[in-house]
Amino acid sequence: MDQQTKTNRAYLILDEIERLASDWPLPEGHVLKIDRSYETRWAMGYPSRSVSIYVGREVPDPNDPDQVHIEVRFFLDEHRATVFAEYGRRWFGKFRPLLTQPSDIHVRGSSFAELAYEVSSSVRYALANAEFNASKVAA
Repeated sequence: MDQQTKTNRAYLILDEIERLASDWPLPEGHVLKIDRSYETRWAMGYPSRSVSIYVGREVPDPNDPDQVHIEVRFFLDEHRATVFAEYGRRWFGKFRPLLTQPSDIHVRGSSFAELAYEVSSSVRYALANAEFNASKVAA
């Protein structure tokens, strides 16, 4: 895959997931993190074939037991992504997975737009599985 195709695909998937993420029920103090310039530089400058987005605390706190960490890695050479979603402290063994079904973790679509939609569904499901106090979820 040439560099221009990778760049175009990176922007396409990042634009679509950002649009869909505007409806995610992020917990209080959590944000969607998309560093477009870093991700496209990474895809362009290295033999990488993926871009990632993250959901996490706006101000990192590895000791907070009431937090989610989500990474979505989109692969630019095919319509697939991997969703890593965890709840709890950011220490090994101190968090639990929010997704357990392979189809929620390893996501596929027939196009990048469909892939973004399917990933958005998995992320929404992961956020619903977190044990946040309802008052902590942003409207």
